Amino acid sequence: MSDIFLAKQRLPLPALMHRLGLGEHAKKSARCPFHDDKHNSFSVYKNGSGEFRFKCFAGCGEGDEINFLELHENLSRRDAVKRYLEMAGVNAATPHSALTPAFDWQKCNAAFTEKHVEQLASWRKFSPEFVRELRDNGQIGIYNGLVAFPVSNDNKVVGTHFRLKSGKWNYEPQGINSAPLIFGELVPGERVQCFESTWDGLDYLDKSGERCGVVITRGSGNTKFVTALIPRNCTLYLWTQNDKPGEDWQRKICESAKCLVKRVKIPVPHKDLNDWTRAGATTEDLVAAMVSAEVIREAVTIAVVETSQATTEAVEPGLFPLDALNAVMREIAKQSADVYQIKCELPAMAGVAVMAGAIGKEVVVQGAVSGRDTHCNLYVIPGAPKSYGKNAAASMAAPLRDASNEIAKSFRETERPTLLTEKKVSEKREQGLVKNCADDKTAESERQEKQVELAKIQKRLDEIESLLTWPPTYLVGNATSAALTEILKRNGETIFSFSPEAGELVRIALGKFTKDKAADFDLFLSGYTVESARETRISRGDSGDFVPCISVLWFCQPFLLRELFTNEEALERGLTARVLPFIVEHEGNIPEDDGIVRCVTDSAR
Repeated sequence: MSDIFLAKQRLPLPALMHRLGLGEHAKKSARCPFHDDKHNSFSVYKNGSGEFRFKCFAGCGEGDEINFLELHENLSRRDAVKRYLEMAGVNAATPHSALTPAFDWQKCNAAFTEKHVEQLASWRKFSPEFVRELRDNGQIGIYNGLVAFPVSNDNKVVGTHFRLKSGKWNYEPQGINSAPLIFGELVPGERVQCFESTWDGLDYLDKSGERCGVVITRGSGNTKFVTALIPRNCTLYLWTQNDKPGEDWQRKICESAKCLVKRVKIPVPHKDLNDWTRAGATTEDLVAAMVSAEVIREAVTIAVVETSQATTEAVEPGLFPLDALNAVMREIAKQSADVYQIKCELPAMAGVAVMAGAIGKEVVVQGAVSGRDTHCNLYVIPGAPKSYGKNAAASMAAPLRDASNEIAKSFRETERPTLLTEKKVSEKREQGLVKNCADDKTAESERQEKQVELAKIQKRLDEIESLLTWPPTYLVGNATSAALTEILKRNGETIFSFSPEAGELVRIALGKFTKDKAADFDLFLSGYTVESARETRISRGDSGDFVPCISVLWFCQPFLLRELFTNEEALERGLTARVLPFIVEHEGNIPEDDGIVRCVTDSAR
């Protein structure tokens, strides 16, 4: 077995790209890391032999792990092989980590001389005093002759993030995780300045004089980790670069941020903050840009739950606490119960579940569970006998159902015709491009251009197909996990799972319809705690990571509810612990229509 073959087993191309801080490009369709890609022209895939390969359809290059290192670090073939074997720990069959001592950042910092101060200040238009301050504080250094910055873990420097001559950035030693560069404390209630680029963040520190509350993400791969560090009552200012990667970086931060987010506009044609200041922007210009920053993400509403440590007595089950509802919901539940001649618990619990579904991710609760934040979503499963008002109680979901019908109607009348037209035009263009690419008379350069365009069209056709298949909605009825995954991704990762006759949904969760009878409720486990999920199916492929928030209102027969709660897997894996169950019992025969006309009052409506 050759060393290169062994290295590819240990460090395949996707893992190599993650180690180089380029994990977001390690997929079938992505922006190319080697040029300013406006569209997805880069792909990582397995060939017919099962080996990982990459290709840029715009012409940057293609090949295996070693070819990737040649391009990324501008190395010769020989040096790229040596570098790859070292990263994979294959040399002499000894792991690289065993040969490498603890990283010596002090040595890097000491290597940053006055000559480097002058060079960096002249190149990036920083003041020499600021660069010396970075050096004296141990915040800049030289690694293998290249400008470098520390990477810390638990307040200890474990490696470096350094700039290659090609302009790319890399991490050393191998195995360390990418991490943001943070200056000062992130103080609750204060503003936080956030930058994608190291040069932009340093430029802000230099020009503003601030030394606290500045975060440099060093790319878009750290956004979720960064936003988790920022207190919820802060205001986060994003200095977004004026390019597509900058927009993607901003979008990822907004997706995971819980605080108020504002975007500071850098005037066109300047690409970024450092470009702007080198063109003459002053401190006053920066302050004015901050003052006029645009709100692009509102803060998530927070509810704080006060818990009493003195309460140690076990809570006994009892009747539904109607007094716990607010006055409006309580009155609606009472009137609905009177109109349909059913027990008040049914519409009351239905109303609570519908309210949870309407709120979705928009409210975060602190203090309800020790050590973590939670949301207001609930899993409510009432059990009631046949013909005992389940459909009547389900009328509580009418407002959410009507709202879903409205957005579906709007989609059918406006967006869908446009998508269908675009689909037909794109399919026609696709056929022409395939014919041109297959024509032997087509020049190679022209064929490559058409392949790039073809890849874009195919990607867009996939997007259109998904949009047409899964229209927008706030609620969903009976659906498998595969379908629910697509619906969640289409609707902001939030959905209300609702069924007035949920026998089929309970049976799906318990695996009654699968060949191996395996339970199918993984997505509901993640959807309750609002944690990252991923669905991988042979027929549908990989969904990618997403963070679902699901609320549930399933009406079913009492025997099905008992079956769910006696299922060993549902009990051991925590599904039953997530459900608020109750069974409505009645005395004697189910009430019949007594001929009296009843209706909910206008005020309750």
